[in-house]
Amino acid sequence: MGAVGKQGRHSSYSTAGASLLVCAPGGDNEYSSGHWVAQPGGQCGNAGVGTSYAAPVVSGVVALMLQANASLTWRDVQGILATTSQKTDPDDESWATNGAGLHHSGKYGFGLVDAHAAVTAALSWPGYGEELKVTAESGVLDAALPVNGTAFNTTLLLVDGAVPVATEHVYVYLDLNHSSRGDLQIELTSPGGMHSVLVPGPRPADAPGLRQFGTCTAETDQCDWPNDNVCDTPTYCMCDYNDCVGQATPPFVGWPLEFEFGPTTWTWTMTSVRSWDERAAGTWHLSIKDLRNDAHVAALPGAKVLKSWALFVYGHLPPPQSPSLPPPSVPPSPPP
Repeated sequence: MGAVGKQGRHSSYSTAGASLLVCAPGGDNEYSSGHWVAQPGGQCGNAGVGTSYAAPVVSGVVALMLQANASLTWRDVQGILATTSQKTDPDDESWATNGAGLHHSGKYGFGLVDAHAAVTAALSWPGYGEELKVTAESGVLDAALPVNGTAFNTTLLLVDGAVPVATEHVYVYLDLNHSSRGDLQIELTSPGGMHSVLVPGPRPADAPGLRQFGTCTAETDQCDWPNDNVCDTPTYCMCDYNDCVGQATPPFVGWPLEFEFGPTTWTWTMTSVRSWDERAAGTWHLSIKDLRNDAHVAALPGAKVLKSWALFVYGHLPPPQSPSLPPPSVPPSPPP
């Protein structure tokens, strides 16, 4: 969930990313004293700003959608929002169109939520039906990552099963040794050519809307249950260094094993919705760059190694359950 100000532009505090679905009005700092709403008792007052104000707007739209069509699942709701939201700040360079013709921005998701369009679509929405999943794993790579911005490139071929899959959510799992996550730029390109920035690389410490968390190391481990052979990140604590780095990660506490949240070993998890409705089958390209210089990298503890990676794509049947999709495309050339 993202937020925009009065002019429909990205709010400075709103977190951008490839997993952002939609945005809604939430105000921004320059209008912090002019975002007026009804208050209890019949008065009007300043509402403040934040995604805490944008989220109820979308929740209200979802309530109207469910009132119009109570059979919608949570996946149907997301599909309607993805296909009916409107492009805001259209000249912003972050907008891109995926292989299924849907526009997405790391700042705005699929756009500004449109209540009328969403409710209208809900009335005749056919439903996505059963959730489908296709996966691919690299096997052991044990590849050393280069430094100074040189890209390490790797691909996975995703093959449909008995039926084709139209993409909804894409999950990338990395079994990766690296002691400074903020140094890396990690990008994924789909078979349809859609580019997702999963980790943006180093960002200025004074960038608006960014909270600076320290690097998780053995020295900064503040977990209440350290060194018990159970990875408690991110469910219970922000840093459980020895239990999580490079070790097997069990399913979340309380979830049955058949939920299959990821491979048996992984240390990093990332997601993207930018390939929504694209065909999942084909070659997916992953690029990892360490953007720090040699001297800085040499001072960091441990080797910088990609042990393996995996891709899980969740989706639905193509038409008539979803908008028409183009046939699978020839795998694109790796990004520079």
